[in-house]
Amino acid sequence: MTEMQTSLLIVALLYLLLGSGMAFSVRRIQQGKTKVNGWIGIRTPATLKSQQAWDAGHRNALPHFRIGSIVLIAGAFVLAVLAIIDVPDWLGVTVVLTVMAFTVGNMIYAAVTASAAARRVSPNS
Repeated sequence: MTEMQTSLLIVALLYLLLGSGMAFSVRRIQQGKTKVNGWIGIRTPATLKSQQAWDAGHRNALPHFRIGSIVLIAGAFVLAVLAIIDVPDWLGVTVVLTVMAFTVGNMIYAAVTASAAARRVSPNS
């Protein structure tokens, strides 16, 4: 196994763990089991104002969390397949960076929409 294949498998595992964590978060948000905290979730000044603002923001960001978890898990499987069939290095790096860029952009957009929804609930933020 080459160094690139090993690297792709490690990143695939990381993406699978992150995607699974996001899917778990989606489930908790759907069940209304998330509470304002300083550790996990979208922590903007607006979403931290109250539990009501937190809930509204996270409900609004839910579609973005779903998409993010699907992209991460799918990216993990694509990377695992690419590692197994030993593709050129540039292709593996391209997939890694594309999944990462999409996920980061998606999460930034989720934070913006969550913050806007929280401000609608708590207009003073």
